[in-house]
Amino acid sequence: MLLLSTDSLQGYGLNRIFQFAKETGFDGIELTLDPDDFDTLDAAYIAQVARDADFPVIIVRISTKKFASEKKIRPGIELAVSIGAKRIVLTAPRKSSRGVLSFIRNEAAELREKLGMSICLRNPRGDLIFGFLPQDSMNNMKDLKEFGEVCLDTSYLMKKRVNPLQAVEELGEALKVIHFSDAKGESIHLLPSNEGEVPLESLFQKLKKKGFPGDFVLTVSPESLEVQDREKMIAHLRSMKAFYENNFLKKSEAASLPPDGTKP
Repeated sequence: MLLLSTDSLQGYGLNRIFQFAKETGFDGIELTLDPDDFDTLDAAYIAQVARDADFPVIIVRISTKKFASEKKIRPGIELAVSIGAKRIVLTAPRKSSRGVLSFIRNEAAELREKLGMSICLRNPRGDLIFGFLPQDSMNNMKDLKEFGEVCLDTSYLMKKRVNPLQAVEELGEALKVIHFSDAKGESIHLLPSNEGEVPLESLFQKLKKKGFPGDFVLTVSPESLEVQDREKMIAHLRSMKAFYENNFLKKSEAASLPPDGTKP
């Protein structure tokens, strides 16, 4: 499925975000919870917006940096259940958030079984303290895979100089969600383009070849989508729908690509 993350259209209300996503051919929404945006925390309102738009919330994303305790995370999980979301994506916690880390490591599997819901962990951005100490916990492929279900952010992979195609191989069936965007130099969460560094075409084609059953989520900055200009923003969203169709839904040349995804 192709989903639109609500934080990609930050500045618009939820009702308009749902309408734009539906109008441009997306399959559903990833709702990013924000403690400063009370609409994203109101389950009854979100459910009403989804019903009015006849458009589903598939994923609820909870930032463990903004919701930095188990007590703050649990209401987000309850919200996801109440609105009928299929998945929850948790972001990897800071090393200093030991309570959150313990909750994720020790209770996530039990919650998956209890709720009958997918709970994924997203790879962190790779911020460093003093230029060499990782700021985030669970910041490598081994830790992510051990969690059991993974969401990969392609910009964050490139920031750490990790090849997304290699990450797909390492994670195997643990990979459930792709947060896709482009990156160039220090700039991340860019709209995919020919000038970017992320091999997105090869990634989509590789996942198609593998029969990837998970979700693709467009996760870009509002500036990259030019959200202040409605016509340009709609055109960008339509182009991302076409990109998904051309590289994942249709027959691809993935079988003829070498392992690193580069074209001859």
